[in-house]
Amino acid sequence: MQRARNSGAISRKTALDRARVARAATDGTGFACVGTVTGPVFHLSFPVRDLDASIAFYQNVLGCTLGRREPVWADIALFGAQVTLQHVPGDVLDPMPRSRHFGATLGWSEWEALIARLTQFVEAPRIDYAGEPREQAKAMIVDPSGNFIELKAYRESETVLGVLGAAG
Repeated sequence: MQRARNSGAISRKTALDRARVARAATDGTGFACVGTVTGPVFHLSFPVRDLDASIAFYQNVLGCTLGRREPVWADIALFGAQVTLQHVPGDVLDPMPRSRHFGATLGWSEWEALIARLTQFVEAPRIDYAGEPREQAKAMIVDPSGNFIELKAYRESETVLGVLGAAG
């Protein structure tokens, strides 16, 4: 009797196909915003103090697209993920611990373009491990509610991320 394949695992080809869809789903700035969903989409939800200020930040600073909107929450498309901003001011941690952050790993040129547009950082852009296979660029910004957002790029993403890096 043959064992069933693990249906939860995705092939390298599927990962590459999804990466192509994400790259195709851009608004002209090179940042994945919207597009036809052909597979699983990562979803993240977190509280914000001011929903309108948060929407404005994610749209104007990071180039996100607003999706569904209700009085107490809104969905945005952020680097190929669905992010739900929940207007629950009492759940926002103050101060926000640095260990509680999310972010995106971008292509090197996309990271450089985004960093060039940004003006405020809580951790200035820097390059770690310069000249090594694991060379990385990173910076940290914060949204109006104090949520930390890490922006990264790897010079040789396959070396660091394996099949995920090959997809980018």
